[in-house]
Amino acid sequence: MKLRFYSSFNAVYSRSKASNSELVSVELVKSFCLPVLQFLLCGVEVADPSKSALTMLNNLISRAVNRIVVTLNRCIDRDVQSLRK
Repeated sequence: MKLRFYSSFNAVYSRSKASNSELVSVELVKSFCLPVLQFLLCGVEVADPSKSALTMLNNLISRAVNRIVVTLNRCIDRDVQSLRK
């Protein structure tokens, strides 16, 4: 499950970096990567998921969003530093 999510995330992320917009990247992740999790977890509604399974899902999404935000902020910081010189 993690592998499919991360492979779809990496495909979307590598193409959306050129936009330099966090919102575009996050929306693309929501529209392409979250359905992968929903498809894989269609049986979760029937059974009660464990706390560790919910934590794992939360970490998947958090890491993806943090990677988008941190990477773009580093690019912005680098641009600002180059303007100061």
